[in-house]
Parts: sequence; structure tokens; C-alpha cells
Amino acid sequence: MSNLRAIVVGSGWAAEGHARALQHHEVSIAALCGRTPEPAYALVARLGIPEVRFGWQDAIDTLKPDIVCIATPAAPHLDIATAAMTAGCHVVCEKPLALTATEAHVMFTTAPRMGVRHAYAATGYAHPIYTAARDLILGGAVGQMREIESFIQIRDAERTPYSWVHQLEQGGGMLNNIFPHQLQQLTYVTGAEVVAATGDARPLQARVPFVGDVHDFCQLFMPLTDEQLARAEWREPTVDVAYSVVVKLRFPDASEATALVHLTHGPGRLQPSRLVLHGERGSVALEGDMWTNERLRRFNEGWEEVDVPVGVGDPVQAQWDQFFGAFLDDVRGHPSEPYPTFEDGWVAAEVIGAMREGRWWRCAERIAVADGGS
Repeated sequence: MSNLRAIVVGSGWAAEGHARALQHHEVSIAALCGRTPEPAYALVARLGIPEVRFGWQDAIDTLKPDIVCIATPAAPHLDIATAAMTAGCHVVCEKPLALTATEAHVMFTTAPRMGVRHAYAATGYAHPIYTAARDLILGGAVGQMREIESFIQIRDAERTPYSWVHQLEQGGGMLNNIFPHQLQQLTYVTGAEVVAATGDARPLQARVPFVGDVHDFCQLFMPLTDEQLARAEWREPTVDVAYSVVVKLRFPDASEATALVHLTHGPGRLQPSRLVLHGERGSVALEGDMWTNERLRRFNEGWEEVDVPVGVGDPVQAQWDQFFGAFLDDVRGHPSEPYPTFEDGWVAAEVIGAMREGRWWRCAERIAVADGGS
């Protein structure tokens, strides 16, 4: 399948990332499906996409693409994915996979029945530094894994403008939008699978400044000024802003390790975000921003730097490019690097739902298999 055709549903930051990655890997984009004319037309003009459609169902039915990329907030994911898979299209879906674990499980179980490839765009793992860390871990650098910590601190959350990210009914919240990246980093680097989790999610913010509609997710990384805050209206969010999740990982040899996955926010930052993995013989540490981790170190008798060649350009786009490269290799029938699928998205949705409800989650399906069906 060398002459692949795709449509992209969405017209924001993720949609542009998907479209550029498709073009990078020589996939023809037949149309972009938008909801708001101005950003949709601006994006197709910028990327040279032939047309805008304002009905994704009609685009699937009439254009008959090989691939449908879903780059919208979570609310319509199930409907779009179901329609695409029913039409025989391979599907790439942004995180969170769906609004609920039940919806995510429907997507995960429908894809194999339809015989289509499915990819879940928790792309935070798709960076050379994570590949290098994976090589160290799977090569035995730390021995049997014991403890892991994944820590992110967000600054200026109180200056983030109100948008769909603050609305649970649209798939907002940090559990939905940051935690999937952290979870995928854990499973990618270690080669393990998630079998249980506990923890909680916290709102922390009683109100959020509203300065008008925010269409593009990347605008949320541009803190409001004092002047903008002074003019802002204030709205009540319905989502979590921070979380602490304890995840149990199970490895192919049936050994287990515990990971603490934590995100908080505050005006001051004492240390960078990090992912640190401790084994019986040593440790591996990745430090820096979640998308641009520029430092990898390993510990045996002392800490030493590990040289990682990192490309130039937009690091976030590079992650979409790497993720799509693996997915498209698979679609084309070529040997493929591992990439997250709807199964990963369903597991993340299960954990997210449990954390919001403050309950323990245990993946009965995976544990039964690992325990020999008991």
C-alpha cells in the first residue's frame, strides 16, 4: 500500500501535527475536516491540502480514504472511529482515546473485528532519548526493575486561558491530556504492561480566566499577561489539574515493579521534569521538559552522561513523525517499530476513570492471562 490516502478530522495543533507527519511519510491528504471555518481554511492553505470538509461522515463516505486521523477533543472520538473502522479505514486517534473506559473498550474491541490497524497518539515516548533509555533497560543496564518515578511540574496553570481542556465533558483535564504520555513512556521504555493502579486526581483550581474561545491547544502554553488577567471573565473548571498515580507494571518474565506517576503545578520549579528507573544493579534517569528531555544519565558506581543524538527542529512534530512512521510501516506491511494502539488507550482510560473515582483498578484480563487463567 504505497499510495495511501488519508483525511484528518480536526483543525488545531494536533491536526497540523498529524497532517505534517502524514506528508513527511508521503501519504496523500485528501481533505481536512473542520468545524470552524477560519482555522480550517488557514491550515489547508498552510499545508497545501486540497479541500476542507465540514462533515466527517460525508468525507469518509465519499473520499473513501485508507486512513482516518482523529485530532479533535475526545467527545466525538467513538463516533468518528466507529464510522471509519466500519468503512474499512485504518485509524489514528489522539489521546484520550475516548471520554470513558467503556467507550475506549468498544473502540479497542471493534478494530480487530474490522481488520484495520489502529494507533493511539500518546506520542510522548517517541523521542530518541526514550529509545536510548529503552535500549539501556532492555539491555540489562539496571538489572531487574524495582521502582520508577515519573514527575512533571507545570508552571503558570493559573494563567492558562479557559478552553475545552477545562471541561471534563470534552475530554479535558491533565489526567486525559498529560498522563497518557507518561504512561506510554513507562511501558515503552520498560517493555512492561500495566496490570493495576491506584491514586487520586485533584482539581486545585476553583476558577479559570476566560478571554475568548481558544481553538488551538498550543495556545494553552502561552500564559496570560497581568493585563489579560485583569480583563478576564472567570469560569469554573470541571476537571483535574494534578494527580498522583501508583502503577503496577508486569514484565514478560512475570516480575513486577511499581511506578509513581505524579503531576502538580505551582509558581516555582526546583527541578526539571524527570523519569527515573531504579533496578537491582543501577538506575537510568531522563531529565528536562516532557517533550524535549535533553539529558540521559545512568548510574552504576556513579552517575554518567549518556550521549543521545537529538535532531533539530520542532521536538513535538518529531514525535508525531516517529509515531506515524511506525504506524505507516505496519499499514504498508513493512517491519515496524512498536507504537501505541487502542489497547494502550483503553488501559489508560481504565486507569483515568479509576483515579477520578478514587478507587483501585486491576486489569482482570491481563492478570488472568499472566496467572495462567486463575
